[in-house]
Amino acid sequence: MFLDFNVRKAYRSGDLARFRRDGEIEFFGHLDNQVKLRGLRIELDEIENVINSFPTVRTSKVIVRNNGSEDYLTGFFTADENVDIQELTEYVKSKLTVYMIPSVLMQIEKMPLTVNGKVDKKKLPDTVCNIQERTYAEPKNSDEKELCDKFAQVLGIEKVGAEDNFFEIGGTSLSAAKILMFAISKGWHVVYKNIFDNPTPRILAALVSGNTNHDEKSHTMITAE
Repeated sequence: MFLDFNVRKAYRSGDLARFRRDGEIEFFGHLDNQVKLRGLRIELDEIENVINSFPTVRTSKVIVRNNGSEDYLTGFFTADENVDIQELTEYVKSKLTVYMIPSVLMQIEKMPLTVNGKVDKKKLPDTVCNIQERTYAEPKNSDEKELCDKFAQVLGIEKVGAEDNFFEIGGTSLSAAKILMFAISKGWHVVYKNIFDNPTPRILAALVSGNTNHDEKSHTMITAE
């Protein structure tokens, strides 16, 4: 979140710090529940609020875990009755950006608490997150083909299908900027946020096909919307 501070733009990072007399900044720690995953800042409280808004869910806790090769989000929740995980997953997908969707959602009987009444993360159940095998979708037109090739080049992998999600196969905020610069060089009228909202070659190609100007390069600036 950006705000005005001393007549200048500042970013609300959620950190606690102070300016010292010598002009240096002294950092004390995080005030919020924000993490960085694959180069993307994620507010865990925002994910938990969405899970908590699902019918019958009482409370939830989202944490970052590692499966030995990559970090992933895991969401634990309690509810008044058994919850269909697939229904909950689809509900969360409808409310949040793709990179904020927990890879694992698990219902538990009750949250383990510390003596201070906070959720004891160390006592949450073990989870398993396996990388799902991707089904290759052939690009249907030249725009999809170019984006598939560019995704593969940026991510350093052999092949990307037209329906592969950029952020699910290793994309980060930095590599998304490279996709944006490629799109701008093609004369496609896109902004940074479009890459996150349209993360597969197919849906991104569909977006740019409606607002492409091949004769004039776009001068859209990279923005952190």
